[in-house]
Amino acid sequence: MKITISEITKNEQGNNTIKFTTEYGNAYALWNGSEPQINKEYIVELEIPGVLCWRRDIISAQEKYLITTENNKLSLVGIFESIDDDGYAVIRLGESIISIETKGAPLELGSFVKLSTDTLLLYEVNY
Repeated sequence: MKITISEITKNEQGNNTIKFTTEYGNAYALWNGSEPQINKEYIVELEIPGVLCWRRDIISAQEKYLITTENNKLSLVGIFESIDDDGYAVIRLGESIISIETKGAPLELGSFVKLSTDTLLLYEVNY
């Protein structure tokens, strides 16, 4: 996914927390990669750590692609593309895909879903 960094802060552990913009909205995330620069464009992979529960952390959504921060939680809306027997699921956000670990009874494949999580990790991709 293509992002532009608009703000950088260091947390207590010395890690970079960034505010970023995309064509789908703005949000905050933890940064993994070389020291980021404000107003620079990056290509990143998104990772949501931990296991998300269907119908609690992942719910049905009417919206189109979206990424935002609501009530100190990251919200991401995309299309539910696939799921394996072990709960490993793929969500599409425009041209990008996000792999997540899930538990519970999944929603309908091909539907828009909204993920809510406390933590989003961004990994700089160097092509």
